Amino acid sequence: MPEPARPPSRPTEWLTMIVGPGLIMAATGVGAGDFIAATVGGAKFGLALLWILVVGAVVKFLMTEGLARWQQTTGTTLVEGWCERLHPSIGWAFLVFLVGWSFIVGGGLASACGMAGHTLAPLSDDPATSIPAWGVIHMIVAAALVGFGRYAVFEKVMAGLAGLMFVCVVTGAILTGPALVDVVRGAFIPCALPKDSTPDVLAAIGGVGGSVTILSYGYWLREAGRDRETWRRATRIDLVVCYAMTGLFGICMMVMAAQVFYPAANFGGRTDVLVRLADALRTEVGPVGYWIFAIGFWGGMFSSVIGVLAGVPYLFADTVSLVRRVPAERRAAYTDTRSWWYRGFLVYVAMFPLVWLFKDKPVGMMRTYAIVSSFVTPFIGATLLVMNRRRDWMGDARYGPWMQAAMAACVLLFGYLCLKTLGVIG
Repeated sequence: MPEPARPPSRPTEWLTMIVGPGLIMAATGVGAGDFIAATVGGAKFGLALLWILVVGAVVKFLMTEGLARWQQTTGTTLVEGWCERLHPSIGWAFLVFLVGWSFIVGGGLASACGMAGHTLAPLSDDPATSIPAWGVIHMIVAAALVGFGRYAVFEKVMAGLAGLMFVCVVTGAILTGPALVDVVRGAFIPCALPKDSTPDVLAAIGGVGGSVTILSYGYWLREAGRDRETWRRATRIDLVVCYAMTGLFGICMMVMAAQVFYPAANFGGRTDVLVRLADALRTEVGPVGYWIFAIGFWGGMFSSVIGVLAGVPYLFADTVSLVRRVPAERRAAYTDTRSWWYRGFLVYVAMFPLVWLFKDKPVGMMRTYAIVSSFVTPFIGATLLVMNRRRDWMGDARYGPWMQAAMAACVLLFGYLCLKTLGVIG
């Protein structure tokens, strides 16, 4: 169905709107980092840290809403704002970071897809053979879909995978029979962080809804024709749905791991951690538990791969056009999905990181990329706080006192967790 030319006004149009950039964000943001971090967190700490996933979803909502607010008001992406309104050197620094980050995240996603494929349909009794093979297959198929498909097809594929992932994981959590009171208490009553839990907390909060990938949302708004001020209210609703789904997904993952593994203080690090979760669910609730998780796990991983491969090349191509000082009217040629800049980086993200598939501990590497990704989040939040509070740039859409306080709290939270993870503070 074609995208409406105006924001929705009737109930049927609101339902149609939900299948759009927000659902793509939900499918992309739920990646290997979420699966691993939530599983390890549930196994180690039970249901006590469910609240960090709620916090993570709220933080990512605020940041993505700020990004959309900037773009719908100024008509420029956040990356353009960094380079044109703050300082051009930010473009160079972000470009270097993006190339390195993409190499790590591509490897993590390939490994995760390999495990998902192996869980669903092993190609060999030896995981060391089956996982890399499935990883290569998934990356090639996803790259072909992105490189040769259209946005409308991409949108529908992502919506289908997001629905499959969400239904399977929620059903799997319900089948493990958690006490609802304990789940609600863990989700909405914060507790003190357990000793040595900061890296796991940072990975969990950073993984919810993505980190660098939230910058892709602006480009999907543009593809969907929603990058105008008239779409601001609809975009907020779109993002509420997106992050409600994302937060609930993370909670369900942590609940499943807590129900079948907790307490397991040394859990994590092994290549087959998510395969072990699927096997444990088979033991706890029968074959249906195994297959529900295996299908949901596959849907989550494949949707995340497609989303990253579709979104990150936009960032690269846009940043290249900015550091090369390409005139504004010619930048669209760079971010066109048929351009050499876009497709070249698509090949880089899909193919070069496949070397990670032959590492001994891909799960540890996936947790590492979730933590590394989280370090860029304070920067995104800080720049949104500075840029969106300027009346001369944002007019009436600028942040008021409450939004400024909320964004400042997000920046301080991530800054604290990052510094604590690095050992700068005790």
